Parts: sequence; structure tokens; C-alpha cells
Amino acid sequence: MNKSILSILGAALFAAVLSSCASIPEPSEKDNNLIYGQLEFNFSCIPNNYDIPEKSSEISGIEVKFRNIKTNKIITMTTNSKGEFYRTGIPEGTYIIYSFKKTIKYGAGRYEADYSAVFDKNKTTNFHFSPVEDTVINMGKISLEISIKDIGYYSWRVDWDKDFEKTKRYFSVLHSNSPWLDKEWITRHESLERHLTLFP
Repeated sequence: MNKSILSILGAALFAAVLSSCASIPEPSEKDNNLIYGQLEFNFSCIPNNYDIPEKSSEISGIEVKFRNIKTNKIITMTTNSKGEFYRTGIPEGTYIIYSFKKTIKYGAGRYEADYSAVFDKNKTTNFHFSPVEDTVINMGKISLEISIKDIGYYSWRVDWDKDFEKTKRYFSVLHSNSPWLDKEWITRHESLERHLTLFP
């Protein structure tokens, strides 16, 4: 009896490990571009009596939204347990980062709060990229910094365009057999240049 229970638990644990290491979909004729990056959430708060953590750093469960500047279509991704966000087969067009969001729990899990960074939708200097066939657009590592210096209010800052080589190495470690490693890896700036060449 005990042996069979242990076998069931072992099989369930093995399945959980496999699902936590789910692979990125392979490229296909339809889905022949990949957007890939890493995202981290760094939180700081003044000392307080509300059980709000004074410091926190997380990589999973961070929502990132992209917006097509022509169609206004929103594409939403959420970082996995490794801090990765990715999407294959994004339709042609130019996109900007529209927003980031992270929910944190405090007070022994009794409370939660959403912390967001939302960009001006009319801002033309925002983080642009454009999908290109048969490439991986390497977004590098992006950091969302949230700071509370007065309870009830917070400020945010985003740091991006960094660690492109480290991000690709990180991908190659986590997805060593992925066909995407055989594709051309380009930055978001290079994707825009390529897009303008193809669609002047």
C-alpha cells in the first residue's frame, strides 16, 4: 500500500518537473518568428506597519503587454518561473511595450496589491520592435523597479536594452535543443531596421 502511494507521488512529482520545464514551441511555416526576453521585478518600500515588504525581487508572474501601434491590438505575456517571456508568430507590424504589472502578496498572504508601469500610448519614442521572419528578437533583460517612499503612492522605472548576450546564453542553457538557436538573433533596434528595409 505504502509503496504504491510513493510510486504515485513520485510520478506526480516527475510530471510536475517536466511541466515546469515546458519547452518553447518550435518554429513552423506559420510561426517563424520568436520574441524572447527576461524580466525582473524589484520592489522597495519605506519601513512600515502594514506588513508590506521593505525589499523584494521576483522574476515569475510578471505581466508584460505589447501594443501594435497601427491596430492597437494588445499581446499579453507573463513571465514563467525562470523569468522568461516569449511568444511565437506575432503578426507583422510595429509594437511598443504598453505596460508591466506584478501582483505582490503581504501580511502572510492576507493582502495583495497590483503594481503597474503603464506607458503613454501616444509616446512615439517608446520601446519599439517589429517581428521579422526566421529570426529571434532578443529583448535582453528588462528590469521593472517599483519604489514606495510614501504609503499609498509609488514610483516606477524601467531599465531595458541590456544583457543581450547573457540573455541568449540563458536561453541556450534552458533550451539547449531548441531549433530557435539556429535562427538569427537580432535586437529590437535591428528588427526595426530590417522591417523598414522590407516595408519602406
